[in-house]
Amino acid sequence: MQITDKLTKQIDEMRYITAENAWRYRTILRFFYLQYEKMKYWMYKEEVFQELKTHDQFKDYTMETCRQDLDVLISWKNLVAVQDTAKVATVEEFKNKQFRYELSEYSVEIERLTIKLENLFVESASLEPSLLERIKEQIEKLTEMVSKSEREVGIWWGSLNNDFKRLNQNYQDYIRDLYGVKADELMKTSQFLVFKDKFIEYLRDFIKSLQYNSSHIEYILENLKTDQVDAVLYKAFLHEKSIPRIDMKVNDDMLKDNIYGRWESLRNWFLAPAGGESEAEKLLNITNEIIRKITRFASQIAESRNSAA
Repeated sequence: MQITDKLTKQIDEMRYITAENAWRYRTILRFFYLQYEKMKYWMYKEEVFQELKTHDQFKDYTMETCRQDLDVLISWKNLVAVQDTAKVATVEEFKNKQFRYELSEYSVEIERLTIKLENLFVESASLEPSLLERIKEQIEKLTEMVSKSEREVGIWWGSLNNDFKRLNQNYQDYIRDLYGVKADELMKTSQFLVFKDKFIEYLRDFIKSLQYNSSHIEYILENLKTDQVDAVLYKAFLHEKSIPRIDMKVNDDMLKDNIYGRWESLRNWFLAPAGGESEAEKLLNITNEIIRKITRFASQIAESRNSAA
């Protein structure tokens, strides 16, 4: 791990979550975010005030307080304000400074995270065999990508990475849930027997898909030529580099490290390092262990029932 200034500095943009008037700041930024998703990026304070006043919690809210809240969020870099001179007709109007407000990039990502946290127990993780199938198909196309354009390689690379990211996150979250305290408590109850078989069948279907697809992916990766991989990854790098970015200078070395690092992570997921085991093998062992654990708990429940009888 490298400790940099970026890592150690305070993130001002997150202050609105825990500040004294967090309930007001969070509501304002959530409204901005919902409008942002509808591609309405700029708003006036009157629009914000009008929306807030429709809610009971803001019945005593004033325009002056709204302006102060927006100013605070600007000072924390959650909002960006630009003076709107298009509607100015007099010097007096110019002095009143009519602003348009926009969410900052940090705020967009923070709101996405808070929404995900709010729905953490609603959107449960899952093991999707289709992701393994799609990853296999994408890796099979790598040799074709050598002759494709940078744009086509960029689209292929994005699809492969999105599927791999989802697979990695989903399996980690799902396994975490199965090893949690709640899962242990549930497995020890008689109610668990009702859906035990369906649960085991679900895990076994995933194991079959994992065994079949991971062995195919492993074979493909082992037989790929290094010069082909380098040529394709370099095209992916050129495509990423060609994307226009406002107020952001792209460092070539960091971009290359990111792309080659992602490829190496994918390889290590399916190919075991010397003297070790791959992530696919670890997942296979963990899933089998969970099935044994479920079966063991079910057997104990059945024995206790027989003893009671």
